[in-house]
Amino acid sequence: MLLLVTGCRSIFGIHDPSVAIDDANHDATGDGPIDGDACTSFSTVIDTCALPPGAPLPSATTAYNSDTGMITLGLASLAMPHVVVTTIGGPLDVVSITTFVQDPDALLRITGTNPVAFAVTGELEISGHIDLSAGGAGAGCDAVSTGEPGVVQGAAGDGGGGGGNSAPGGDGGGGDNHPTQTHGGAAVPSGAYHAGCAGGHGGGAGQPAGGLGGGGLYLVAASAVLIGGVIDVSGGGGQGGVLLGGRVGGGGGGTGGALVIEAPHVALAGHLDATGGGGGGGSSVVTEGVAGRLGSQGGTGGHGSSSNAGGRGGTGSIDPAPGVGAVPGEGGGGGGGAVGRIGIVSPDFTNGGSVSPPPS
Repeated sequence: MLLLVTGCRSIFGIHDPSVAIDDANHDATGDGPIDGDACTSFSTVIDTCALPPGAPLPSATTAYNSDTGMITLGLASLAMPHVVVTTIGGPLDVVSITTFVQDPDALLRITGTNPVAFAVTGELEISGHIDLSAGGAGAGCDAVSTGEPGVVQGAAGDGGGGGGNSAPGGDGGGGDNHPTQTHGGAAVPSGAYHAGCAGGHGGGAGQPAGGLGGGGLYLVAASAVLIGGVIDVSGGGGQGGVLLGGRVGGGGGGTGGALVIEAPHVALAGHLDATGGGGGGGSSVVTEGVAGRLGSQGGTGGHGSSSNAGGRGGTGSIDPAPGVGAVPGEGGGGGGGAVGRIGIVSPDFTNGGSVSPPPS
């Protein structure tokens, strides 16, 4: 099965890279090794010949930070060879790796300002969990795709809009029976791979925060990528309405981020997740709303004193659900966050697992 991403070099906004390399064995102009050895890049996105010599990534690594280039292994912090690639969409932190075979019980959390690429000259095997969900590396976007804040209507509050990515985010529910909903974030252009955006905050006292978006990750290997575990770039759920004056809207869900995998052979037996976060439930005058869940489910609204309730948060999905508008006296639910995008670039892709949303 062949799944190709249109315009591979436009993934994460990358054109021909401009790489700053301090290693003495490489040409800082990005033309490859100084010694003139022949080299063919194994990536359609970055020039792997311009990368510094790689190092193995320990199987039990628990954290990587794209701002520092440091991994966490037990109580130790170790530096990895990495460079920052300048792109039209911003910087991409590229880690040069020889081999990475992850332990089945390992959890690797990847954070930092920049999205991350693992460029592996050997085989990449993921048996545990790689986590860039809800604020992972590179998460965040401009206001175009971020859910709008809820609008305060006197003592009542509207739900925040869900963040947008591959689709517009779900609208926030109107608070206190207010008919106008706050808009979700706009969709990004078709085929563009962007890290996730945050949902809008809820209207009312405390302004409950929207969920954070998922991060951005590019995995490329010269031989094969084998995934028996989980890679998660899903969006976070919005906070529920709080009891600080009552009638508070829930925060909108954050969007799923971006995951791109490229290798001559890709075999999936695990799970890839770029779903959006659920919107938070609005509060009633006596009960807090429930927070939306990471990777899709909306939070329930707080129960009212007279069988009234705050609006339920919208579900993050391929077609994100709006938050439910509240009855008089209660807060509206936050809109669901949109899903991100997952791309598989390989002439030999075996899918024995699950991918949400389906790869594009």
